[in-house]
Amino acid sequence: MNNNGYTRIPHELMRNPNLPPIAKVVWSLIAGMRPGFNATLSQYCKMVACHPNTWRSVIKMLELFGMVSVKYRANGVTYTAITDTSKWTVEGNKICNPNKNCKGEGNKNCEAGGNKICNPSEEHITEKQKKNNCVADAHARTHEDFIADALNDLRVEQGCMAMRISPEEYRQLVNEVINDWTYRQLPDNEWTLTHLLAQMRIKHNINNRNNGNNQYSGQPGDTRAKLDADAVKAMAALEAESRHPAQPTW
Repeated sequence: MNNNGYTRIPHELMRNPNLPPIAKVVWSLIAGMRPGFNATLSQYCKMVACHPNTWRSVIKMLELFGMVSVKYRANGVTYTAITDTSKWTVEGNKICNPNKNCKGEGNKNCEAGGNKICNPSEEHITEKQKKNNCVADAHARTHEDFIADALNDLRVEQGCMAMRISPEEYRQLVNEVINDWTYRQLPDNEWTLTHLLAQMRIKHNINNRNNGNNQYSGQPGDTRAKLDADAVKAMAALEAESRHPAQPTW
């Protein structure tokens, strides 16, 4: 699949609606490796810009679909892209031949009933696909409404007061949690403000620990700063007392 610095990518891969984008990128990366070159896990993750756990999950998915083979060696792992798309088991991996009559219900010029694309340049959407698209659109609208609610001025003000953080940090935490939920495909019934606030608190506390700061934003500084301030107050009190010596007792 690697030819003079370029990688040939099958249409069955790029047009398949059942594969997430990162799975397509990982397969393409493996397919483009020259024979005999075995990159390390950290090298692969750096090239794809993903976490090692994400890489392992995607590899398991591709292996399950018969799209890559994995060989474990004493000093690492070798990945091989399966380029024969007829061996793939992922749904929707066939592309119709426009020169043959259709044998699949609802499709034109195709041979397999599970095909999604019946013309290399045109996608024929079945009723089932239309229904799936409607559901996906409904999910998207629901999530957009939820995010808009979480970021309106009143919610921002309430969240800042509850967590003692700035509006900028509040919005950043909301974005981080929403990105996590979207990636994990969290069910709609778990998209609640209570759940959002709980996850924001967890991320806020983790960020504070990573920054070496166990205090909330807006509170006094760290322990050292507090001790310095107490020392200054004590020295000022002693100086004031020295100006007014105590009267001798007779």
